Amino acid sequence: MLETPLVRYDSIKIGTIDVALSSEGRVSFNAPYNRVDIRFTPTNCSLSYYEVRITGVNDPYDIEVGNLAYWNTNIAANATHSFSFPVNSTLFDAGDGTYRVSLYAKSAVDGSWDVAYLLFTVGNEQFVPADADGFEVLTTRTAPNNN
Repeated sequence: MLETPLVRYDSIKIGTIDVALSSEGRVSFNAPYNRVDIRFTPTNCSLSYYEVRITGVNDPYDIEVGNLAYWNTNIAANATHSFSFPVNSTLFDAGDGTYRVSLYAKSAVDGSWDVAYLLFTVGNEQFVPADADGFEVLTTRTAPNNN
């Protein structure tokens, strides 16, 4: 479980693997690994706004920056909320490489932002966190060129 000041991420799944609990998972442009399922609970207050953004790891990132994967408003405190977003060439639009998935939650009480980041690699590479737990990401083909 990943816990931030305003949000407890109960589950972050890719296919059947809960990457929030096991730190291992496979992402692909092909089913069943072409979707990220997230279940979270606001813990301290309700959220006035929540969004997920996708950017290249070396690209600028912030609230309202990057590809918008998901957003919602008025999420009640202490109530579990679930959503999914696809792993596709529209959101992960730079082809193979490392991406930042930014999770932004805004407090309905004081307007502060709770921020969490996940790092993905799309391609035949492996992202290994500093604690040496494996987080594996796989594609079986290259991302389409959207020029």
